[in-house]
Amino acid sequence: MTAALNRAIETRRLRREVKQSQEALQKYADELEQRVEERTADLKQALRAKDEFLALVSHELRTPVSVIFGNIELLNKLGGRLAKDDKKAAMTDLRREGRRLRRLVENILALARVEYGVANEPVPVSVGNIIRQQLDWHHQMYPERPIEVQFAHEIPPVVCDDFSLELVLGNLLANAEKYSPPGQPVHVSAEVNRRSVVVSVRDRGPGVPPEEADRIFAPFYRSENASGVKGMGIGLAVCKRLLEAYGGSVWLAPHEGGGSDFSFSLPLASEPLVPDLAID
Repeated sequence: MTAALNRAIETRRLRREVKQSQEALQKYADELEQRVEERTADLKQALRAKDEFLALVSHELRTPVSVIFGNIELLNKLGGRLAKDDKKAAMTDLRREGRRLRRLVENILALARVEYGVANEPVPVSVGNIIRQQLDWHHQMYPERPIEVQFAHEIPPVVCDDFSLELVLGNLLANAEKYSPPGQPVHVSAEVNRRSVVVSVRDRGPGVPPEEADRIFAPFYRSENASGVKGMGIGLAVCKRLLEAYGGSVWLAPHEGGGSDFSFSLPLASEPLVPDLAID
C-alpha cells in the first residue's frame, strides 16, 4: 500500500513537472515567435527606408547632373556663337549645380561615416577662416543674396577638423539660402564663451514649428513648411552628427520677426592652431 502511494505521488510530481516544462517551453516559443515577428517587421521597415533613400538620392542627383550635362552640351555645340551673357549664365549654372552635387555626395558619405562611428582626427581649427571661406563660396554662387556678418576678427581655434566644419557651415548657409525670400539677408555671427565658440546662421524663411525643433535634425525629416523646397533632409542631420562627434551641439530657435536661428557650438582647442592648418 505504501509503495503504491509513493508511486502515485511520484507520478503526480512528474506530471506536474512535465506540465510546467511544457508551459515554460510554450512561453519561450511564443516569445521567440514574437521576437522573430518584430525583427521581420524591423527588417521590412529598414528595406522600405533603404528603397525610399535610394529613390530620394536618385531624384536629388538627377537634377544637378541633368543641368551640368545640358550646359556642357550647350557650350560644346554653341560655345562660339553664344552671347556673352548666355555663356556666363551657363558657367554659373555649372558651378552652382556642380557644388550642389558635391555637397550632396559629401553629406551622404559624412552621414554614413558618423553612423558607423568613424570621424576624422580632431585638430585645432580656425573658425574665422572657415567662415570667411564659406561666405566667399556662397557669395560666388548667390551674388544677389545679402549677407550680414558679425564676429570678432580673431576667434580662438576649436576642436574639429577642417572638412567637417566646412560641411557644417556650408549646409547651414545652403539651408538659409533655400528658405530665405529673395533680397532678404542671411545673418552669420560668432561669439566666444568660456569654453566654446558659438556660431549662428539666421534665415528669413517661414520658420519651424516648435514641436519640430528637435525632429528637424533627424535624417530624412522634412518639415511641412518645407513643401515646395527641394532637398533630402540630410544636411541638418549631418551637422548634428558631425558636431556631436567632436563634443559640440546644434540647436534651433525662432527669431523674433520671422525666420530661424540655427546655432552650433564647438569646444575651444587647448592647443594653439598649427599654421599650416589655416585656410587662406
